[in-house]
Amino acid sequence: METRRGIPPAVRVWSGIGLAVVGLAVARPTGLGLLIGTACVGYGLLWRVWASGYIEKGTAVTTAGPYRLHRHPLYWGTFWLGVGWAAMVGRLWFWAVFLGYYAVVYGWTVRQEEADLRERFGTAYASYAARTPRWLPLRRSVERAGPSASWSWARVRAHREHRTVLAVLVGTLLFWLRWKLAV
Repeated sequence: METRRGIPPAVRVWSGIGLAVVGLAVARPTGLGLLIGTACVGYGLLWRVWASGYIEKGTAVTTAGPYRLHRHPLYWGTFWLGVGWAAMVGRLWFWAVFLGYYAVVYGWTVRQEEADLRERFGTAYASYAARTPRWLPLRRSVERAGPSASWSWARVRAHREHRTVLAVLVGTLLFWLRWKLAV
C-alpha cells in the first residue's frame, strides 16, 4: 500500500517554527493584540491537547473526543495557534503570509492524509468522513467508538504534545516581553 502523507511532519513543524521566528522578529505587538492572541493560542493548545489524548495514529479511525466534531482537530488547534501569533505580530501582511502558509501546507496535507486513511481503513473512514466535518467543527458525529474512546495523558505524552505546549508558551511569553520592553 502506498502512503500519501502530504508534507512530512518535521517539515510542517520546522517551517511553522521558522514562520513564528520571523513573526517575532518583525512584531509590533500591542496590548490588545497580545490579549486576543494569547486567548487564541490558549484555545489552540486546548484543541491540540484534547485531540492528542484521543488519537491512536495508524491503528484505527479515531472517532471519540474532538474527533466527533472535526476530522482534523490537531490541525484546527494549529490554525488557532497561528491566528494567535498573527494577532500578536500586529502586522497586516503577516496575516496574509500565515493564512497562505496554512492553506497551502495544511490544505495539501489534509487531502493526502485523507486519501491515505480512505485507503487504509476503507468504509470505516469513508463513513466517518461522511458524517464529520473536515474543517469547521459545526456538527457532532453520532458514533463514539474505537480503541481511543477515553482521553489519556499517556497519549498526550506519547505524541510529545507537552513539547508543543512548552514551545508555544515560551514563544507567547517572548511576544509579551517584546511588547513590555518596547513600551
